[in-house]
Amino acid sequence: MPARHQTLTATFDWNYDLLTEPERMLLRRLAVFAGGWTVQAAEAICAGDVLAPQDVTDRLLSLVDKSWVVVTPAPAGHRYHYLDTVRQYAQQRLTAAGEDEATRNKHLDYFVQWAEASAPYLFTPEQAEWLTQFDAEHDNIRAAVEWSQTRPDAADHGLRLAAACWKYWRIRGYF
Repeated sequence: MPARHQTLTATFDWNYDLLTEPERMLLRRLAVFAGGWTVQAAEAICAGDVLAPQDVTDRLLSLVDKSWVVVTPAPAGHRYHYLDTVRQYAQQRLTAAGEDEATRNKHLDYFVQWAEASAPYLFTPEQAEWLTQFDAEHDNIRAAVEWSQTRPDAADHGLRLAAACWKYWRIRGYF
């Protein structure tokens, strides 16, 4: 690696070592999100092992305080995201920890359930609100579909996700 990348990695490593194990676990697992996430999504996808669902919010706020995670206001509440360099670092840590496949599978399962529950609202008087929510999750939906294409055992989940999103894609012209 070039010297500048080694220095950045060393800085991330030093700060990563200062985190508690539950914070490290959450930091790694949040890397599966593309385009940000909500607290509800983080709780559903990242909890497990020593990280209880009720602890995710506290650990997430701790990561915000330590400048690992950025929070932005959104119409349906706050959204959280990584800067690209932090996300790349967290993805490397997720893979090194051997948690990549399990976390991506949980991400896929979550967004299949989310899209199937949310899609019926696209043809209701609340359509504008739900289109905004789908817009916010579009990168996550795409990432989940892409993951399902790499896993033969997840093809049915990818099809279910695509079937749930067709109305949204049609309205937005994403076909």
